Amino acid sequence: MRGIRILLLVAMIACLIPFFAYAADTAPAPEWDQVLDQIYSHTWRGRAELSEQLNKQESRIRQTLPDYIAAWDRRTATPAVYLGMDTGGAACGPLRYCAGDFLDARGFILKLQEKKNQLARSLFDKLSPDARKTVMETDLAGQGQSAKTVQILADEMTRIVREDTFYSSGTRENRNLSPAATAVAQDSKSAMNRICINKTIIAEAFPAELARNFKCVLQKDESYRRLVAAKTVQFLRTGDRRYLDEAVGESDVFANKLIYTDFAFWYYYPRALADIENNNSSAFTVAAYKLLNDVVLWEEPLEAGKTSPAEMERRHYAWNLADLVLTRAILEKKMGGLEVLGPAVWILGSRSKEQAIGEQEKRLLRFSIDVRKYLSGPESDNYRLNYAVALCEGNRLYALLMQALEAKQSGEPVRILFEESREYFQLTNEWAGTWQGKATAVTANLELVNAGLAKMKEILPQPELASLAGAPDKDTLGMALALYRGMAERESGGWEQLRFVDRKVYIDSAQNLWNAVRRNSLLVADYHLERMDRDDFQSVMDNSMPAEKSLQRYVSLFKTYAAADGTREMIPDSAYFAYAEALKRLSRLELNIYSFNSNMQLHTQSVDFLLDAIAVYPYDESLSDYAALSRNINTGSVMTYPDAVVRSVVSNRVVAKCLQGNKSYCDATTRQALEWHIRKVRNKLYSSNNANVLDDMKLLASDLRNGTQPSGKGKSLQDSQLQSILGSLGRYIAQCEELSVLSASAEEQCRKCSAEGAGCNDLETATARLLPSQGKLERQKDELVAACNKWVGRQDAEATNVAGGKELETVRNLSSLVVDEYVSQSDRVVKVVVRKKLNELSQADNHPMHKIIRSGYYASKL
Repeated sequence: MRGIRILLLVAMIACLIPFFAYAADTAPAPEWDQVLDQIYSHTWRGRAELSEQLNKQESRIRQTLPDYIAAWDRRTATPAVYLGMDTGGAACGPLRYCAGDFLDARGFILKLQEKKNQLARSLFDKLSPDARKTVMETDLAGQGQSAKTVQILADEMTRIVREDTFYSSGTRENRNLSPAATAVAQDSKSAMNRICINKTIIAEAFPAELARNFKCVLQKDESYRRLVAAKTVQFLRTGDRRYLDEAVGESDVFANKLIYTDFAFWYYYPRALADIENNNSSAFTVAAYKLLNDVVLWEEPLEAGKTSPAEMERRHYAWNLADLVLTRAILEKKMGGLEVLGPAVWILGSRSKEQAIGEQEKRLLRFSIDVRKYLSGPESDNYRLNYAVALCEGNRLYALLMQALEAKQSGEPVRILFEESREYFQLTNEWAGTWQGKATAVTANLELVNAGLAKMKEILPQPELASLAGAPDKDTLGMALALYRGMAERESGGWEQLRFVDRKVYIDSAQNLWNAVRRNSLLVADYHLERMDRDDFQSVMDNSMPAEKSLQRYVSLFKTYAAADGTREMIPDSAYFAYAEALKRLSRLELNIYSFNSNMQLHTQSVDFLLDAIAVYPYDESLSDYAALSRNINTGSVMTYPDAVVRSVVSNRVVAKCLQGNKSYCDATTRQALEWHIRKVRNKLYSSNNANVLDDMKLLASDLRNGTQPSGKGKSLQDSQLQSILGSLGRYIAQCEELSVLSASAEEQCRKCSAEGAGCNDLETATARLLPSQGKLERQKDELVAACNKWVGRQDAEATNVAGGKELETVRNLSSLVVDEYVSQSDRVVKVVVRKKLNELSQADNHPMHKIIRSGYYASKL
């Protein structure tokens, strides 16, 4: 008896197994349902934070999210199960036909042959031509022939129920369906459901002929919503596109329930993510606005400022939309063409700050609010969203970069900040559509480059730093100059056509753009000047050209647009100062080149540049430099109108203050240099070569003699040290004149030997006398400079000038001139020696450099 009970129990279990075909598999844990009902509150978080949250849930539920998804996939993939009836073999299944499904095969074949009802005719027409022929030729009296036809029909009907839809609410047969079958048919969404529905309709149409040995198991829309949510967040967690594609496809199931916000969110949200992945801006725009209108705004409080607790719980819808548009689409994907979403972000940015609870929410809210500042206003681009987001993020990163640099930070993090901010500023320029937007974008780009050149010399790799200073015409600077020219043409009228908010914004934009250009011009020039080795001709030539080009670019811009009286609104005050800076650098650059080829035109140009700088904006350094350069003045303006030059310099407010001894304008050294320069010009102490230094020293000697006579003649007290200095100075001047004569003779012999091949023996004699004479001059120089410095030191220590008058200033100037003359004389000696060596090498045909030397290249540079 006990054995019989066991057999019965086993039989019952065996009957139930087919019905619960997927019961043996792991079932989806119901604890996930509650999590997935609220999972939208995590989807806008970063991948790491989302993964951490899901890992905690998986540990609590003890089922991974992929396992939950797999369990539901198995259920939705088999929406039909057997009811436990005998189906006639393992080849059968609830979604296909086999011989066991035909209760009355002959009766079914007969109905197909007769085609008396619509469904029979429809089924027959959908059969393949061979199958129709077989059905019509089947002899229902023959047993074997019917069995063959049944097998063909099973295969054909399996195909037909997969390909076609038999349900239509208007047909008479479907109107006669049972209520249960009608309800199932109307809920059919997927292909798998369609098979089960088709089998149900056919089974009810042929109840005596076909077995009703299966049941449709269709899942509720809530289950599909959770499954879509699970697959979407698994995509966000892993980046596996397969999950997202399946989520988009399965969300079609609840497409008729989009009036409910949860269904609408999980319908449009995965689609928006897919549009981002596909870089489909037009489709993404539609999905984003659907989320705004059907989800975010639908959950807004009915009364402004009175958000209910239930509405507060739905606040994450807005964060998801902000994350989609701002973070995922624009910041991460760099997707363009989203300009029309500007109003959507404007609405998001207007939401109450009290709705932001966590730090991530506050970040998104701040970002939305900050973007609004660039959607309208002086830095906007006419509500263009892409531009606003890129500029907002670029400025944020730039601010962090400046903070890091001010804190003396360095290394890879700082370099990354620079690269990221540059990337967004370049996108800003790419996405700008108005002149106002372009001016803002180009200014931001150029100022970032300026920051790199000025403050990141030890942080950026040298190739990258060099690229910032190279080829400016093809990059940001060229665009900046073109923009400024276009804006300048409309200063008196027409700036509105460039789509500026108002004239003030137009003027401010022009001035900001000018300031960025001027800073860049000077920084690029400084970059090359700093890399110039003044002792290496090739280094000077390699760096002088780009430096001069950058400086001349700004000088040309200034001369074109800056009014002499400074009345143009679009020119900032700093433009005049920078113009003088550029001229001063050009002056120094010309001197560097002059030191290699002694072309007095370069020296003259150097002085002219500095004169122009003083005329526009005189300041301490330029006055001091000009005083130093004036020892070799050879400019037409000075030679022709010396008094005019002096009047121009002295009448300048800064110079006048300096001459009055005002320390706030210049120090004592600068004032003394300026006085000496003025005295030189007034006494016409200028000539066409460097020999005028000797004249300067002779003038100083005369000053010292007049100031150191015995007191009986009304002069200052006798000073033995000054008398000693005067004696040394006389000997030094005599030695300079002797060496000048020897150098001139040697230069002439060198020329004859090189050009005519004659007098080479005399050249040996001449050069042999040069070096001892130079050595003697060097010793006298050291003694004289030491004596001058000792006397000046004693005067400074005693804080009084014992000799009276201006001897202190005179001796200081004398010390400087002594060194200058020695350098000048030594240069002439070195050139003679080098020319002599070149002559010797040029005669050596076997020397590897003879071709270059014979070409005269090096000789022409000396």
